[in-house]
Amino acid sequence: MTRFLLPLALFLLAPGGLAEENDAPLPFFRTPDPKTRKVIVHAVSAKGLGAGPREVRRRSRETLVEIGPWAVPFLAEALSKRTENNRIRMNAAITLAWIRDHHGIVALNTGAEEDKNPFVRRTSCLALGKFGEYEALVRVLKTRRGNATRTAAALALAKSGNLDVARTEIKAAAARKPSDPHYAAALLVATALLEEDPRVIDEFLGHKEKLLRRAAVTCRLIRPLEPTRAHLLVKRLAVERDREIRALLYHALGAVEGDEELQEKLLEAAARTREKKPARIAASIELARRYNVHANGKPLLRALNRIHSRNDPVVRALIFALAQSGAPEAHAKLKKIMLAPEAGLRSFYAAGSLFYVACHAPMEETVAKTLMGEICEARSKEPWLRALVKIIKRVRWEAPADAWKLALAGDKEKQWKGLVDLRLARLWTVSHEDRAWAKLNLLLPHIFKLDDIMDTRDMSEHAPAEPPKGQGSTDDTGGTEDGTHDVGGGEGDEGGIQPTIGKRAATGTADEQDLIDFLKDPYFVREDLRGG
Repeated sequence: MTRFLLPLALFLLAPGGLAEENDAPLPFFRTPDPKTRKVIVHAVSAKGLGAGPREVRRRSRETLVEIGPWAVPFLAEALSKRTENNRIRMNAAITLAWIRDHHGIVALNTGAEEDKNPFVRRTSCLALGKFGEYEALVRVLKTRRGNATRTAAALALAKSGNLDVARTEIKAAAARKPSDPHYAAALLVATALLEEDPRVIDEFLGHKEKLLRRAAVTCRLIRPLEPTRAHLLVKRLAVERDREIRALLYHALGAVEGDEELQEKLLEAAARTREKKPARIAASIELARRYNVHANGKPLLRALNRIHSRNDPVVRALIFALAQSGAPEAHAKLKKIMLAPEAGLRSFYAAGSLFYVACHAPMEETVAKTLMGEICEARSKEPWLRALVKIIKRVRWEAPADAWKLALAGDKEKQWKGLVDLRLARLWTVSHEDRAWAKLNLLLPHIFKLDDIMDTRDMSEHAPAEPPKGQGSTDDTGGTEDGTHDVGGGEGDEGGIQPTIGKRAATGTADEQDLIDFLKDPYFVREDLRGG
């Protein structure tokens, strides 16, 4: 009997056992050893989570997450102490959210409802959302004065575990028609996540507040419109002047399935030189979502010929769209670019896009292998293209999907290590769904009034690409055709927000920095979309 009772007792007392049913924090079965305890105490102190340098606070959070459940009692105590400084309490809430141990929930409830610091309240609310807790969030949404905390509570409630309660409370909050656009934008996002057909957000497509228009269009990326209602987006495009929202509108148009007229609208935007650059990139990428052998590539070819820079974000997107068009004249042009000795990075984009087509397009295997062979015949001096050819030659052709996984998408296999920066390959590896959720998470800093200090190169799925060490490029890797610097890098200029210039834009306060770091996790994921 003893051999059965002892394991059962250990299971009940250990973290994660049946003892988790209790609401109050329980003592762990084991306490950390003296060395680990010393590390935890230091990390939770003013020299760790409360330190001035951002990197020190970040490393302290990472250390505590690695230690795991043994750090939770220390973090919960720090969050509950009113005497601790704000940085420690806020970072304690962030770390508890990342460790995801239920023993921290009571402290987070207290932080969300009672803490005097607004950043601690916001972070505690967002952390509770990651746990799926909703009771404290409902109380905050109903009673807490100050829209900043209610904004966090509304977003967190969309992640909560009780769908009926979340829908009821979000509807009730929206019915009060809040005057604060940031709080209203949070309610829009929550509605889009909770409702299967959130038509209420469409009335905000033409709202006078820029943030609400942006939020409504972003919500239509994760909840695409039906083809019969796509005219709402087209109508908005006719009057919208904001470059970022125009780019989002083209992404939303691309999400609408089965409409030939919308395809023509995207083609027109991609080829129009007077269109804003982010919008042209977005339209080109949406054109490249589907392989269409009957597509008309001539407008895209004319647009490409008008751009003289060899490494412009529009060039990359246009080349990808040309490859996916499947038109013979488009592929012929891309092969010519690929083999041209002075094409610079255009040759790499052309080869990579053709390689993508060879692996994904519905073509015969013999045709795909022929295309792969033509890519391997390129004799460019461009180091990126030479690296791509080297990788393709390594790939043993089994099936297109396997070839693609091993070459461009297979970062686990370290195929690109020392050859090419993987960030340049994101033009082909980021799916429409991934892009939609990245855009939604990019919206959160705007909702929390952090857009003037955030760096989208860190927050989005895009990142600036630079040649590997020891490999120069035959092209100017950072310029655009008008001589300005491409802040976004990769596709980063595609509707991303460029930070404003100024002291606050460069750093922000410690609380703002830590909230941005928390939102980079990312906060919303596909599983948060309810009902499809």
